[in-house]
Amino acid sequence: MIAACQAKLKTALIAAGVPELSIFTEAGKATGHHGVPWALLLTGPHKSESDGLVVAAFLNEAKTQKTTRRRTHRVSVQMMVALTATTEAAANTLLEAVIASVGLSWKDSANDWIRVDRALFGWLANHQRQQGASVQERTAEVVAGFEFTGGLYQNQVSPAVPDIHLTTSVAP
Repeated sequence: MIAACQAKLKTALIAAGVPELSIFTEAGKATGHHGVPWALLLTGPHKSESDGLVVAAFLNEAKTQKTTRRRTHRVSVQMMVALTATTEAAANTLLEAVIASVGLSWKDSANDWIRVDRALFGWLANHQRQQGASVQERTAEVVAGFEFTGGLYQNQVSPAVPDIHLTTSVAP
Protein backbone atom coordinates (compact mmCIF):
# COMPACT_ATOMS: atom_id res chain seq x y z
CA MET A 1 0.00 0.00 0.00
CA ILE A 2 2.92 2.35 0.69
CA ALA A 3 4.10 2.15 -2.92
CA ALA A 4 0.57 2.82 -4.24
CA CYS A 5 0.20 5.88 -2.00
CA GLN A 6 3.64 7.24 -2.97
CA ALA A 7 2.78 6.75 -6.65
CA LYS A 8 -0.56 8.54 -6.19
CA LEU A 9 1.12 11.54 -4.52
CA LYS A 10 3.91 11.63 -7.12
CA THR A 11 1.35 11.61 -9.94
CA ALA A 12 -0.56 14.43 -8.18
CA LEU A 13 2.63 16.49 -7.81
CA ILE A 14 3.48 16.07 -11.50
CA ALA A 15 -0.09 16.99 -12.49
CA ALA A 16 0.20 20.11 -10.29
CA GLY A 17 3.29 21.24 -12.19
CA VAL A 18 6.25 19.95 -10.18
CA PRO A 19 8.83 18.46 -12.59
CA GLU A 20 9.35 14.73 -12.03
CA LEU A 21 13.09 15.22 -11.50
CA SER A 22 12.30 17.76 -8.76
CA ILE A 23 10.37 15.28 -6.59
CA PHE A 24 12.52 13.71 -3.89
CA THR A 25 11.76 10.83 -1.53
CA GLU A 26 14.90 11.29 0.59
CA ALA A 27 15.72 14.55 2.34
CA GLY A 28 19.45 14.17 1.65
CA LYS A 29 18.92 14.10 -2.11
CA ALA A 30 16.97 17.37 -1.98
CA THR A 31 19.80 19.23 -0.26
CA GLY A 32 21.31 21.78 -2.60
CA HIS A 33 18.53 21.52 -5.20
CA HIS A 34 18.06 24.96 -6.75
CA GLY A 35 15.18 24.45 -9.15
CA VAL A 36 11.79 25.76 -8.09
CA PRO A 37 9.19 24.33 -7.69
CA TRP A 38 10.30 21.13 -6.02
CA ALA A 39 8.80 18.70 -3.54
CA LEU A 40 9.96 16.37 -0.81
CA LEU A 41 7.76 13.29 -0.30
CA LEU A 42 8.38 11.37 2.93
CA THR A 43 6.69 8.28 4.36
CA GLY A 44 5.82 8.53 8.03
CA PRO A 45 4.55 6.00 10.53
CA HIS A 46 2.11 3.31 9.53
CA LYS A 47 0.05 0.84 11.50
CA SER A 48 -1.80 -2.38 10.87
CA GLU A 49 -4.72 -3.66 12.95
CA SER A 50 -6.51 -7.00 12.67
CA ASP A 51 -9.91 -6.62 11.13
CA GLY A 52 -12.15 -9.24 9.52
CA LEU A 53 -14.71 -7.05 7.79
CA VAL A 54 -16.46 -8.73 4.86
CA VAL A 55 -16.27 -6.22 2.03
CA ALA A 56 -17.86 -8.28 -0.75
CA ALA A 57 -19.56 -11.60 -1.42
CA PHE A 58 -20.55 -12.84 -4.85
CA LEU A 59 -21.35 -15.96 -6.85
CA ASN A 60 -19.53 -17.04 -9.98
CA GLU A 61 -21.42 -17.07 -13.30
CA ALA A 62 -22.36 -20.73 -12.97
CA LYS A 63 -23.56 -20.08 -9.42
CA THR A 64 -21.52 -23.01 -8.16
CA GLN A 65 -18.97 -21.09 -6.06
CA LYS A 66 -19.29 -18.25 -3.60
CA THR A 67 -16.36 -15.85 -3.10
CA THR A 68 -16.17 -13.85 0.12
CA ARG A 69 -13.67 -10.96 0.16
CA ARG A 70 -12.54 -10.12 3.67
CA ARG A 71 -10.28 -7.32 4.92
CA THR A 72 -7.89 -9.17 7.22
CA HIS A 73 -6.04 -6.03 8.37
CA ARG A 74 -6.82 -2.33 8.32
CA VAL A 75 -3.68 -0.43 7.31
CA SER A 76 -2.96 3.30 7.77
CA VAL A 77 0.03 5.09 6.26
CA GLN A 78 1.04 8.70 6.93
CA MET A 79 2.92 10.71 4.31
CA MET A 80 4.25 14.24 4.28
CA VAL A 81 4.72 16.50 1.27
CA ALA A 82 6.83 19.65 1.51
CA LEU A 83 6.32 21.95 -1.49
CA THR A 84 8.75 24.74 -2.32
CA ALA A 85 7.85 27.49 -4.78
CA THR A 86 8.94 31.04 -5.54
CA THR A 87 6.00 32.69 -3.74
CA GLU A 88 3.33 31.80 -1.20
CA ALA A 89 0.71 32.17 -3.93
CA ALA A 90 2.57 29.71 -6.18
CA ALA A 91 3.02 27.25 -3.29
CA ASN A 92 -0.67 27.57 -2.41
CA THR A 93 -1.67 26.93 -6.05
CA LEU A 94 0.52 23.79 -6.10
CA LEU A 95 -0.97 22.58 -2.80
CA GLU A 96 -4.55 23.06 -3.99
CA ALA A 97 -3.78 21.22 -7.24
CA VAL A 98 -2.22 18.29 -5.33
CA ILE A 99 -5.21 18.05 -2.98
CA ALA A 100 -7.66 18.11 -5.91
CA SER A 101 -5.68 15.47 -7.80
CA VAL A 102 -5.38 13.08 -4.83
CA GLY A 103 -9.11 13.27 -4.13
CA LEU A 104 -10.95 11.59 -1.26
CA SER A 105 -10.38 7.96 -2.25
CA TRP A 106 -9.35 5.74 -5.12
CA LYS A 107 -9.05 2.07 -6.02
CA ASP A 108 -5.62 0.46 -6.10
CA SER A 109 -4.38 -2.07 -8.66
CA ALA A 110 -6.21 -4.90 -6.83
CA ASN A 111 -9.48 -2.90 -7.05
CA ASP A 112 -9.51 -2.18 -3.30
CA TRP A 113 -10.41 1.24 -1.90
CA ILE A 114 -7.85 3.52 -0.29
CA ARG A 115 -9.34 6.44 1.64
CA VAL A 116 -7.49 9.76 1.97
CA ASP A 117 -7.59 11.90 5.10
CA ARG A 118 -5.74 15.22 5.14
CA ALA A 119 -4.19 16.83 8.17
CA LEU A 120 -1.29 18.98 9.35
CA PHE A 121 -1.20 21.71 6.72
CA GLY A 122 1.18 24.50 7.56
CA TRP A 123 3.43 27.18 6.15
CA LEU A 124 7.13 27.30 6.81
CA ALA A 125 8.52 30.79 7.27
CA ASN A 126 9.71 32.55 4.13
CA HIS A 127 13.45 32.51 4.07
CA GLN A 128 16.36 33.72 2.06
CA ARG A 129 19.39 31.52 1.53
CA GLN A 130 21.67 34.39 2.35
CA GLN A 131 21.43 38.08 3.14
CA GLY A 132 20.68 40.09 0.01
CA ALA A 133 19.54 37.07 -1.99
CA SER A 134 17.93 37.72 -5.35
CA VAL A 135 14.19 37.28 -5.95
CA GLN A 136 14.84 33.90 -7.62
CA GLU A 137 16.51 32.60 -4.45
CA ARG A 138 13.58 33.49 -2.18
CA THR A 139 11.19 30.64 -1.59
CA ALA A 140 7.93 29.82 0.15
CA GLU A 141 7.32 26.38 1.60
CA VAL A 142 4.12 24.63 2.62
CA VAL A 143 3.88 21.25 4.30
CA ALA A 144 0.90 18.92 3.96
CA GLY A 145 0.36 15.68 5.82
CA PHE A 146 -1.81 12.92 4.37
CA GLU A 147 -3.10 9.75 5.98
CA PHE A 148 -4.12 6.90 3.71
CA THR A 149 -6.32 4.08 5.02
CA GLY A 150 -6.76 0.79 3.22
CA GLY A 151 -6.21 -2.82 4.02
CA LEU A 152 -4.91 -6.27 3.32
CA TYR A 153 -7.54 -8.48 1.73
CA GLN A 154 -8.15 -12.18 1.27
CA ASN A 155 -10.62 -14.08 -0.87
CA GLN A 156 -12.28 -17.21 0.45
CA VAL A 157 -13.94 -19.48 -2.11
CA SER A 158 -16.54 -22.02 -1.00
CA PRO A 159 -19.18 -24.12 -2.74
CA ALA A 160 -22.42 -22.28 -3.24
CA VAL A 161 -25.44 -23.64 -1.46
CA PRO A 162 -27.97 -24.57 -4.13
CA ASP A 163 -31.48 -23.30 -3.85
CA ILE A 164 -33.55 -25.63 -1.73
CA HIS A 165 -37.09 -26.15 -2.87
CA LEU A 166 -39.43 -27.73 -0.40
CA THR A 167 -42.21 -29.72 -1.87
CA THR A 168 -44.97 -31.37 -0.06
CA SER A 169 -46.48 -34.54 -1.27
CA VAL A 170 -49.48 -36.17 0.12
CA ALA A 171 -49.56 -39.93 0.17
CA PRO A 172 -52.72 -41.38 -1.40
